[in-house]
Amino acid sequence: MKNKKKIPYIEQSSSSECGLCVISMIFSYWYVEYTVNELKEIWKVGRDGLSLLSIKKIAVENQFKVDAIRIKKNIVINTPLITTLPEHPHYIIIESEDRENYHIVDPAVGRYKLKKSKFWNTNSIGLIIVPKESTEVRKNLIYRKYYKELLSKIIVKLLFILLFTICVQSLSLLIPMSLKYITEKNIGSYILKLGYIKIIILLLILVSLNFTINCFREYLSVNLKIYLQKTIASSFVEKILKLKLDFFKYNSEADILHRYNGNVVAREMLTSNLISLMMSFGILITSLIYISFTSHSIAIICLTLIIIISIISVYMTKRSKDFVIDEILTQSKSNSILSEILKNIEIIKLKSSEKYFYEKWKECFDRYIRSYKDRAYWSIKFDVLFSSFQIIIPLLITLISISEYLHGEISVGDIIAYATISLNIFAPLENFLKTIEDIVYSNEYLKRLVQIFNLKNEENLNSGEELYNWDGSITLKNVVFSYNMENERVLSSVNLEINSGECIGISGKTGSGKSTLILVVLGLYDIEEGNIFYGNNNIRNINKHSLRKQIGIVTQNMTVLNKSIRDNIVFGEDNISDDIVKKACESAGIWEEIENMPLKLDTILSEEGNLISGGQKQRILIARAILNEPKLLIFDEAYAHLDKKTEDEIRYSIDKMSCTKIFITHSIDTLKSCEKIVCMESGKIERIYTNVPV
Repeated sequence: MKNKKKIPYIEQSSSSECGLCVISMIFSYWYVEYTVNELKEIWKVGRDGLSLLSIKKIAVENQFKVDAIRIKKNIVINTPLITTLPEHPHYIIIESEDRENYHIVDPAVGRYKLKKSKFWNTNSIGLIIVPKESTEVRKNLIYRKYYKELLSKIIVKLLFILLFTICVQSLSLLIPMSLKYITEKNIGSYILKLGYIKIIILLLILVSLNFTINCFREYLSVNLKIYLQKTIASSFVEKILKLKLDFFKYNSEADILHRYNGNVVAREMLTSNLISLMMSFGILITSLIYISFTSHSIAIICLTLIIIISIISVYMTKRSKDFVIDEILTQSKSNSILSEILKNIEIIKLKSSEKYFYEKWKECFDRYIRSYKDRAYWSIKFDVLFSSFQIIIPLLITLISISEYLHGEISVGDIIAYATISLNIFAPLENFLKTIEDIVYSNEYLKRLVQIFNLKNEENLNSGEELYNWDGSITLKNVVFSYNMENERVLSSVNLEINSGECIGISGKTGSGKSTLILVVLGLYDIEEGNIFYGNNNIRNINKHSLRKQIGIVTQNMTVLNKSIRDNIVFGEDNISDDIVKKACESAGIWEEIENMPLKLDTILSEEGNLISGGQKQRILIARAILNEPKLLIFDEAYAHLDKKTEDEIRYSIDKMSCTKIFITHSIDTLKSCEKIVCMESGKIERIYTNVPV
């Protein structure tokens, strides 16, 4: 079976995806193209990623043959293999080797070299994956499909812009033709007879025409850019909000934002670059046709030079692509580290770890600068080469045309026309090839966007059965959940019945599965086996928005927005009066403190709630949870930052509510107020106490 010349690079979007990425790259190398997301749909990958055994299993099930080898000094690597970094359990591909180094393809950072001795000293194991005779070629058309859909929306606008651009360029092509005509027909004296005023008026008309057409073209171009940015950005944000919770667990905020910001680069690719590409190509063809009608030999020389320059350009663009990928990845990674620093600045200062985090960021940023420099220097070679061509080629064509004139094959007018039109060929050629390089650069950003668009949405988020007249009762039957195909079950055969209006306490050691159980109950994680019923409605059929609107929740990790207290409590709900907000705040024991603030409900809370105490933040979150009098109320250590007196007051208010209540807690006082206590151990319900003192 044929293979590609080199391993196609596929970037991992989270730390746990390196295993799937190397599989996808190896498969694609053998023309069996699967996206990481397609593999993820079949093979569930969690926090800890995949083992070599799982990678082998995936390859075998996709009709590949797998051989394991130990990477030693005498091993010659002729076929790419999957292994891990010597000092870190992270999957990479050894693509090839030279005398001292292995050539690495790393899904986290791109291509680089590593000393062979590093692998020899650790006795690394590698998997060689090759296709069987029964393996079938598979093409991945996801990117092409997205591009086609996007282009279908803008093709009419593009054609209008192209039409106006052709008009502008047609005016510029009149110059060499006019020079030829003036020279050959000797009409200079006739032009002088017209008088300077008429000539100036004629020129003004041409300038005005050119100005008007250009204005219309730029107006259409700006509108197209606005449309594209709105379309791509809106689609991206809408898609992000529909994704499963897992995505946000395994992808950094900075990486998501970096992908989002790529829509600006993608916009330029689909407007300015695409129009420039089409226009430059059009001018090239038109100019060549014009020359071929008057001089076949010069046309052949021009065509030969174009082919030679294009071959050089294709090579340079392919080489540039590696620099582009490395630059984008290192920029994204340095942004992620900076985001991490900003989020954890308090603990960084408390631990005096500023130097460590600065060095960590600087190391990654320096690599980004090196990647940028490599790409920029490569582009300089590209630019200088074409600048040289722009000087040499028009001169060469002029000399050849003079030679043909001396042999009586062309006229003086033709010499002037060729000299002018040679600029009209090689300036657009340079622009054409440079635009291709820009498109390669932009395409990497667009691919990162398309990777997000291709992710599977959370099921039944806006579809499924509406949850009407639910009384707050929940039944779990043999519920099983694990984070990936290898991990032990986080929840195993969980059976639990919660009656309407009942107060349940869930307790257990750290890591026993309490918080995971709540996320499963909320439908944020999909269960593998068993069923969850809300009243008589199965979670697999319920509209999840309809369910979650009837649930109030406070978790350990919840935070507040950089908005007013009112906005933080209302949280986008419609038709919520200040009286309703006040009632919720009173029940949460925070109203008096809000009243004492100068701006009251309009007081702005900083991001993460750094301008208020932990207890105040927690009570605002409690007010948000109870605002709409939910059918189910879930508190996951919601009283952790409260003093005993405040906790008792809030608990008294909560106890008066008629809804079903679930408390995840280690607090004895909270457990005492519960009608039923569920004790968990290693993902199982060990015991359920009913009306038993703690």
